[in-house]
Amino acid sequence: SDLAPVFDWVAIDPDHGALGTDLGLTDFGWEQDDTKTIDLPFSFRFYGDDYSQISICSNGWLAMGETPVTFYRNFPLPASHSAGALIAPFWDNLNQFNARKVYTWYDEVAHRFIIQWYMMNNHYSNLPQNFEVILMDPAFHPTASGDGKILFQYDTVNNTDNRDGYATVGIQNMPRTDGLNYSYW
Repeated sequence: SDLAPVFDWVAIDPDHGALGTDLGLTDFGWEQDDTKTIDLPFSFRFYGDDYSQISICSNGWLAMGETPVTFYRNFPLPASHSAGALIAPFWDNLNQFNARKVYTWYDEVAHRFIIQWYMMNNHYSNLPQNFEVILMDPAFHPTASGDGKILFQYDTVNNTDNRDGYATVGIQNMPRTDGLNYSYW
């Protein structure tokens, strides 16, 4: 079906000789959670609003626009205790270790922006999570609503955090009143 994505993992981490850039987050342990805001290489429409920036958190989520939020504790979506305009491929308490970090890459040829949480350790079990979000440039990958296409891809998942609700997967709007909760607990 044209509505189903095709799994096509894009490794952007340096261990695979890829072109990704280390986001420069400082989360290497307990309560070191970090979020960084960067400019997008294209305008991205999400829930009807256009954004030119995203904020990427070490804890497996990103938010459209700018936010200082660093929440590691995940909730079902929509959630008032979270960043607005949230995109959560694997929201959980994650830590970086050595080259296991968050990387970004703009694929100019395919008109997509990729964020990879490369082999990030789950704080609860120290097991690795390797996943990515791909934001497709709406100018080259149009949709009926005009909103941008978002693809979640998973290479390695160890959803073991039974203390804090496992991981949350989903999206929600800016006012935190509507969303799609794919997975929680």
